[in-house]
Order: sequence, then C-alpha cells, then structure tokens
Amino acid sequence: MRRSALVPGVGVDIAEISRFRRGGVARKTKVLERIFTKGELSYCLAKMDPAPHLTARFAAKEAAWKALTSTKRSGMHILPFLQEVEIVNGRSGRPRMRFMSRRLRKLSALVSLAHSRTHAIAVVCIT
Repeated sequence: MRRSALVPGVGVDIAEISRFRRGGVARKTKVLERIFTKGELSYCLAKMDPAPHLTARFAAKEAAWKALTSTKRSGMHILPFLQEVEIVNGRSGRPRMRFMSRRLRKLSALVSLAHSRTHAIAVVCIT
C-alpha cells in the first residue's frame, strides 16, 4: 500500500444537542468563544436553532482531536485545540475542516456531520 493512501487517524464523536440548548448555552458567548471560532459562531448563531449546528461542530472538533491523539501526537490538550480547527462549509454545503494553527496547517481532513432531533455525530479522517 502506498504511504499516501494511509489514513493517519480516524475519530468519531457523538454529542447530545441538549448540551448546547440547556440553560441558553447557545447564547452564552464566553463559553462559546472558548470552543468555537468567530466564523463558526457567525454561521451557527445565524440559524433559527443554532444548537444542532453547534453540537455537530463540537463533535467534529472532538473527533479530530481523537484522530490526532490516536496517532501518537502527544502534548495536545483539548481546550486550546478547539480554537486550532474550524469547521467551514464549502459552496456545496459540504463541511470541511480548516486547521488554523501553524503546527497543524500541513494536515487535511475529511469530515462528515449529521444530526437528529437529539444527537449530532461527526467522523473525521486526518490525511
């Protein structure tokens, strides 16, 4: 198998949408600013119900962190990492992951997001 065909890490995460709905978390900017980038907040908070969109992006960030830490990249802590990745939508609406920090910019990822009424799930393959 060619080296470029290998996937260095795969991560999956599922989260309850109620976590971002409870107590108006979707409107508490200090909490959200620690988790999401300005672009993510702008996109999600413009939605009629931002909670599913916030939850899906949170799940994607968690899944990416799991994918990266599963490949023996030590020294990564989850809280700073949340600001080092951003989930953006392409023209087609397909989500993609943008690595914001200098140490991660050489990476790319495949991202899949989904949600139901109660849960959001994300799968991330780091390439």
